Amino acid sequence: MNIFNYETGKVEIMEQGKTFFEDLKLVMQDLGEDKKSLTDAILRIRRTGTGKDDTKYRIDVNGDAEGDAPTEGLIDLSDYFKPHSVEQITRLLNGEDWDDVMKSVVALDEPDADDENIEVK
Repeated sequence: MNIFNYETGKVEIMEQGKTFFEDLKLVMQDLGEDKKSLTDAILRIRRTGTGKDDTKYRIDVNGDAEGDAPTEGLIDLSDYFKPHSVEQITRLLNGEDWDDVMKSVVALDEPDADDENIEVK
């Protein structure tokens, strides 16, 4: 999801888990009761914890956004979150290390005739 980070002054991508977006949905519902949307508000996100198992986020509305949400510098998420190629998936299924497979990113071209008959060892 594209966000505008007021601390850096830049549009950034926010990647979070299911629980975070469930909480964000509740914030959206609260804003909707006031006939507002996420783009009408400045959200403050606080993080507590340091590790994978003890990290929690708290989302607060921290005021009204001034003007329209920035549209320049938005990141095309379809480019950022491209699906893995058939070759990458096959290599992973054949037991290759994730880091080795993902280092050699393969461009997504038209499928080859062989793509439907890939053999997994």
